[in-house]
Amino acid sequence: MAMPLDLRRRLAASLISLSVGLASALAALLWISNDWIESTTLDRVLQRELDVYASIDPSKTSPAAGLRYLRPALTHQAVPPELADLGPGSYRDFPLDEGRYHVVVRDLAAGDRAWLLYDVHVFSERERWLHAALVAGVGAVALAAWLMSGWIARQALGPFEDLVTRIRAIDPAQRGQRLESWEEDGDLEIIVAALNDHMARIDALIERERAFASAASHELRTPLAAIRGAADVLALMPDAPPQVLDRIQRGVADAVADLDALLALSQGRELPAAHEIALEQFLPQAAEPYVTPAQEQQTQIVWASKARASLRAPPALLGIVFTNLLRNAIRAAPGGEIRIDFDRHAISVADDGEGMTPEQLKTVFEPGTKGRHGGSGMGLYIARTLAQRCGWTLTLQSEAGKGTVAKVNLA
Repeated sequence: MAMPLDLRRRLAASLISLSVGLASALAALLWISNDWIESTTLDRVLQRELDVYASIDPSKTSPAAGLRYLRPALTHQAVPPELADLGPGSYRDFPLDEGRYHVVVRDLAAGDRAWLLYDVHVFSERERWLHAALVAGVGAVALAAWLMSGWIARQALGPFEDLVTRIRAIDPAQRGQRLESWEEDGDLEIIVAALNDHMARIDALIERERAFASAASHELRTPLAAIRGAADVLALMPDAPPQVLDRIQRGVADAVADLDALLALSQGRELPAAHEIALEQFLPQAAEPYVTPAQEQQTQIVWASKARASLRAPPALLGIVFTNLLRNAIRAAPGGEIRIDFDRHAISVADDGEGMTPEQLKTVFEPGTKGRHGGSGMGLYIARTLAQRCGWTLTLQSEAGKGTVAKVNLA
């Protein structure tokens, strides 16, 4: 499976930004260096030229092309007002007569000031070409970076994509699986070794949990069987109280059902064999042990569906899921009504109890979350986990003061 596109895009964007940033910095450095060298060199040349012109009679020589030499003390030339206001020194890009000049001003003697001007339009033209070349260069770098960044990102993330593919290929239901060594890449080999070590520790933990669950199941079934046998013997006595016997037998049945559910959750093995189940017969039989407790609370159980419906599923797991939902409904609606509806696609158990708030719904499937009317806090967690293992979906719809609807989608 490919890495998320956002990661590739971030890496490609980083490469483009880095390339354009470095190219821009280099272009700026070249521009500043060129400008400084040009200005410094031109200023030194003009200073030397001014030395030469100052030592000769300006009436007997003429400046070289591009130069203007003004020395009004000797030639009585008119000096433009813009230049007359300048003090001794050098001036870059000085505007004069719709042109731009590099101007050097020097006082040769008292009342004898000279101006040497050089027309820099040639340099300006060259600077425009240099500026265009630098901009084009940065643009070319940006284009090349954009074209290459995708390929570079794929090459850089390719090993990680392979690693993600190998990790996703691991079946969590099978113990002892490990990632293959990645000797060609030392950095990834460190990640692979860490993941393999982590999976080894998880395997060891799961095996310990499975061993504990099996041992606990064995130890608990023995006293439960003894209680059930004692209840059967007690039922043969003429003066045995029937209500007490019913409660003992229901308690043992509930304990065995919970034990089977917890054992099924902890083992993580293959699902029990599926059989064709006639829901119109199976569900009332599964609900029968809980009818008397509902009647004792004056709770009415209504079977909304009378139609025949069959489903191929593991009977034990379907029974655990359904009875957990039914017991929760009985506890939630004492003296109320529980409505059971089913077809081959879904089973729903609705009660008219107190219902739940949106905040309670967020945590209702977490283990240990108990309702207002007691319970172990494991019923809905067990029901949803077993439903997920069977490929079903368990949902709850509830509103405070209006009851709750638990629905198992079987399709």
